[in-house]
Amino acid sequence: MAADLKGTNYRLVPTVNKRVGGRSGIMIVATTPPVDSLLPFEEQRDAVLQGAKITERLRDWFAMNEGIVRSWALLVTEVSRPS
Repeated sequence: MAADLKGTNYRLVPTVNKRVGGRSGIMIVATTPPVDSLLPFEEQRDAVLQGAKITERLRDWFAMNEGIVRSWALLVTEVSRPS
């Protein structure tokens, strides 16, 4: 999976679902500039816009690589299926 993300600046992060019977998974994370909800928006406008653009690129990556993401889902399903 990591090889599929090579050169994208995205990283895989495992998630843990602690609910009984809950399923864990994997997130694809894109680093965005920090934003402080207690500071005025105007002071952070550039960071917010940059974060939105990064998020849009990640969305576009998903759309262009749907087959790869679906193959990951199959791998996770196979690994988590009881023997």
